[in-house]
Parts: sequence; structure tokens; C-alpha cells
Amino acid sequence: FFKAVQMAQGAVSIVDQKFVRSLGTKWTFDFKSHEALRDAGKLVYRDTFEDLAHGDNYVVFVSHQWLGYTEPDPFDLHYLAICRAISALCAEKHVDEDELYVWVDYVSIPQANKTLQLLAIESLAVYASLCSYFLVLAPNAVHVDTLKPCDASSYQRRMWCRCEQLCHALRNGTGRMWIATDTDECKQLGTMGLDWLKPLLR
Repeated sequence: FFKAVQMAQGAVSIVDQKFVRSLGTKWTFDFKSHEALRDAGKLVYRDTFEDLAHGDNYVVFVSHQWLGYTEPDPFDLHYLAICRAISALCAEKHVDEDELYVWVDYVSIPQANKTLQLLAIESLAVYASLCSYFLVLAPNAVHVDTLKPCDASSYQRRMWCRCEQLCHALRNGTGRMWIATDTDECKQLGTMGLDWLKPLLR
């Protein structure tokens, strides 16, 4: 576990939030993968633990559950929530939008090369713990394949989501954690942070 939170197994890939927000429907059709953004020259890389820990830019780690087996966000529901959450975070924390980048799995983790993908997955604990802000993305939705609800409750049951939250909270506390349970609302965990995290320890 110590190694998992102290050393990145591969470079972390992040993307300028202004570019993400400019995509609109192109998010679905043109740019919803690591390789597509890489080929378009839109990814920014941090090669080491130190680069991510002491970089000049703010990074938001987006933690979410996929809404389809092969598509993370088939109807752009999460995309809309990300855009609105970023706006709320920047306004509340007076963060310069030019300095804010986003980490989100399908964009930031290689999809085509399975070796690189595994290295990135093995570095999730580092990425989650070192990012400036942590966004729980869990608006009410329905999984396109299973037709089961995907919401805050199902998010809290996912092993990876639980792990990501704990890695960030154990290093940073809950003060920089945000939650979006609706596409139109994003708020800091604030005083509810500990109550939100308690179920993760059961």
C-alpha cells in the first residue's frame, strides 16, 4: 500500500478544463478517449510523483461510475455535471480557470494499450491523493446496459470509487472534496465529509 500511494507507475495524463468545456456534443462523438485527445495534442503529462505533487496547476480528480459497459457516459450526463461542477469550484475557490486541469479515467487512462492501462490503474491511489481537488460525480442516472440506477448510493458501493475517495481523504482530509449528485448542483462535502466517508470503512 505504501508503494501504491508514494510512486506513480506511469505518467499521469490531464486535460485543460477549458478544452473539455468547449467540446459540447463533440465530447461524445470525437474526443471521448485517451487516444483521441492524445492524437489531437490535448493531453498534458506529469511524469513523476513530484511533478504531480508540486506542479504549478490545479488538478481536479473526477471519480465516477460508468453508465455503460463500453461507454462511460453514453448520454453526456456526466459531461454536463463535470462542466457545471468546474464552474462552481472555480467561483467558490477563486481558482483561475486557465490554471485548472481535469483527470477523468477514460480520458486520462490509456484504453488501447493494456500494459500502459494497467500501469495507470495501479497508480490511481497516487493520482487521487495528489490532485488539488476531488470531485464525486454521482448524479441520478440509469445504466444503459443493466437498466439499474446509478446514483450516490451505487457510487458508494463501488470498490474503485471507495478506494479513490479514501486515498484523497487520508492524505488531504475532506476540505477539498466536492460532490455532484445532480447535473445542476455541486457542493463541498464540508461538515458532511466524515459522515459521507464512514460507510467506506465498513
